[in-house]
Amino acid sequence: MRAGFLPDFPATAKSLVGKPGPFDYHSRMQDLTITLPGDSLVGAKIPPREMESELRRRLAAALFSDGTISGAAACRMSGMQKAEFQFWLGERKIPQPIDWDDCLQDLEQLEEWKGR
Repeated sequence: MRAGFLPDFPATAKSLVGKPGPFDYHSRMQDLTITLPGDSLVGAKIPPREMESELRRRLAAALFSDGTISGAAACRMSGMQKAEFQFWLGERKIPQPIDWDDCLQDLEQLEEWKGR
């Protein structure tokens, strides 16, 4: 990544009382383009036609597994549905952070699917 790829923000990312800051939960970011040196992926074991989608998946997985982004954000970034993304993570043995509410929701969905 190049230096200066983020827009200019104030020195502090904290919000002023009652005023949303640039990193506030409700803020919306514009699409972000990352420029990689062309030779940085020479020899990568990823077919060129799959390069962009594979890099999107891998970035989404890394940011999700370390808790930087939510599962929903990771699914949007990867271009996959939730079940497909979770399966993809499981195949690669990538840790999936889960909280109690997520666990309960998954159990409810399993019960619903069993009833079909």
